Amino acid sequence: MKKDITQKIHANPFDPLPQILYEGKTSDSTIDHKYELDQKVNHIAEEIVKYQIREPENIETIKRIAKKNERLFDDLMAERAKAEIAALKKKWGTIGDLLEADKRIESIAKDLVDHYIDHILLNGFKAQVVSSSKMAAIKYKKYIDKALSERLAEEQTKPLWESDPSKLPEEDRPNYQDVILCKQLAFLKSAVVISSEGTNEPAVITKARKHAKEVDAVENFKWAFNYDDPDKANTGIAFLIVCDMLLTRFDAPIEQIMYIDKKIKDHNLLQTIARINRVAKDKTRGYIVDYIGLANHLKEALSIYAADDQEDIKDILKDISVELPY
Repeated sequence: MKKDITQKIHANPFDPLPQILYEGKTSDSTIDHKYELDQKVNHIAEEIVKYQIREPENIETIKRIAKKNERLFDDLMAERAKAEIAALKKKWGTIGDLLEADKRIESIAKDLVDHYIDHILLNGFKAQVVSSSKMAAIKYKKYIDKALSERLAEEQTKPLWESDPSKLPEEDRPNYQDVILCKQLAFLKSAVVISSEGTNEPAVITKARKHAKEVDAVENFKWAFNYDDPDKANTGIAFLIVCDMLLTRFDAPIEQIMYIDKKIKDHNLLQTIARINRVAKDKTRGYIVDYIGLANHLKEALSIYAADDQEDIKDILKDISVELPY
């Protein structure tokens, strides 16, 4: 289900700004992912503790404690192992682990790539992907690139229509190769724009930042696709993946859609979604696709700017969740 969010979010309601269409894609299957994560964390913790607790010095320590407290060695070993496992699970089993889970990000990446190709690419606009962390951003690039390659391969395997194109029935077009679409898909790229973590940052983050700098990601994202000029290959950056950067004070009229997988609240949320309603030719609206469940936060944020219209806003934002089949 989709709902229009009008220009109520803007300080000046008379500006000729595109409307925003919101689509929620949160899913109860998050519970399933949490279960899988718990199982994985439990297994890894058990293996680590099993290895560590069997170290000779640890065994000697536990023997001394058992003797001092008149306890059975095996019982104390079991208790110690259980306590260590619980500590590791508490350390690892966080919401951050869930939001960075590869299976979850891969599923969302495939969904958003298909959504972008089917609804946005045709008009030449671009997308921003907002992730929960820098590591999640890195993974989004990996799986967005994978989804683009798979979609291109899928399109290329379709047979060519050898006859007059005008005679191909509309209902049969999806069954034949779209040469123009294949050219576009081969041109599309993604880039991660994240801040530095200093001298001790993981190599994958350094690599991602270096790549974004090499392709001049932010500037090339702002330009229209130029499929025919070899020197403009980086205008193919269709997905700008961020965590904290470029959520505010970033002006790119060519951006029409934002895929959000990060909890954002209040003014920050309003400033973030405002990235997609910058005026551009043939752009009648912007799109927000929400993978994390921002409806209530959006309702609260909108009420700040439209106190007199709170009932209208509640009506706009109710029953907006759409189940995503992971």
